[in-house]
Amino acid sequence: MTDVERDKDQDALSRTAIHAEGFGFTGGFVFGADASTNTGGPDPDIDGLRGRGRGLRFGVIGWTEKADAALPAGGLAGVVGTGHSSNAAQDAAGVIGFSNSHEGVFGWSSDGRGVSGLSADSSSTSEGVLGVAQQGPGVRGHSNRGGDGVVGEGHDGRGVSGTSHNNHAVFGDNSKNKPQGSPLVDATAGCYGVTMQNRGIAGVIGREGIGVNNPNDVGPFAAGVYGSSEHHLAEGERGRRVIEDKGFAGLFWGPVVVLGDFVAAGPIKSGAVLHKDGSHRLVYSMESPETWFEDFGEAKLVRGKARVKISPDFAAIVDTKSYYVFLTPHGDSAGLFVTARTSAGFEVREQGRGTSSLSFAYRIVAHPRQASDNKRLAKIKLPPLPRARG
Repeated sequence: MTDVERDKDQDALSRTAIHAEGFGFTGGFVFGADASTNTGGPDPDIDGLRGRGRGLRFGVIGWTEKADAALPAGGLAGVVGTGHSSNAAQDAAGVIGFSNSHEGVFGWSSDGRGVSGLSADSSSTSEGVLGVAQQGPGVRGHSNRGGDGVVGEGHDGRGVSGTSHNNHAVFGDNSKNKPQGSPLVDATAGCYGVTMQNRGIAGVIGREGIGVNNPNDVGPFAAGVYGSSEHHLAEGERGRRVIEDKGFAGLFWGPVVVLGDFVAAGPIKSGAVLHKDGSHRLVYSMESPETWFEDFGEAKLVRGKARVKISPDFAAIVDTKSYYVFLTPHGDSAGLFVTARTSAGFEVREQGRGTSSLSFAYRIVAHPRQASDNKRLAKIKLPPLPRARG
């Protein structure tokens, strides 16, 4: 009796209609099973191949030493599984792996890929590899040394795509690793995006459903990108508990462009400039209850009169129907005043019909031409602040 026949006698689920061939080596055996001898037609209870391993033995071991041209790229395969079902709604897996405590399918390679999946139908959107889990990860990748745990590569589609019904589509966590790498360059992060070979492409892109979401379904605080620094409670003046930040919610190295309105909720808006002693010093912006643009210049009063033209570039971006002019004389006079304001310019004269000749500086303040909703001290609803720990 062959090894396969003995295995049939011990396994009540085996069917006598299976034709099997096998040979033994070093205490194990390899066999193939063919259900075509079952004249009654395909039987769902018949397994094409079944292997059992005990202790540290493997249930099924397969290898090949000759390339098979029928495989992708004429590859070598130790085990090939093919599934077929005439019912498109019915799953027919080529290989199924199941385990109560460890991997259902495990692949190992000394030089190539441990496991590779390919969806050969160019018109199909089926996955090359699909992982499904009830509580844990559907697919998990692990690298012991400097390699990547998971790598995604796309030709015309996305390299990695994530979808979630009730949680984050893609989540990154660098665990409790100590900070590594150079600050601002390659320091460890929960999510890290970089473009190494294609100029003009962003390392990370965040969008809030442009042209996809129904505007009525978008929340008031929906954001393409959200960043938060570390928040904690600290002891302030007079024993008051205050929120302090450590780190930055966002840090950009290079020019930054914002296509749209910009709002900063903090009371301080500043710029850092390099001091001659090598340090950086803060300079603070002036703010106003309304939106204003300013322009500055100098002109000369001749015999008590001067005509000043507004710069055409400045006039093109402001509302010249109404604007303010502030004067600073550069010499002794009876005082200067502004008259005859038009969209093209204004006149400056010396008070008391004076006839002095001197230079002066002027400052023009006007509303932006496109600021149609320029409301004074307009109200805004901010998103709820995250709770600080402590």
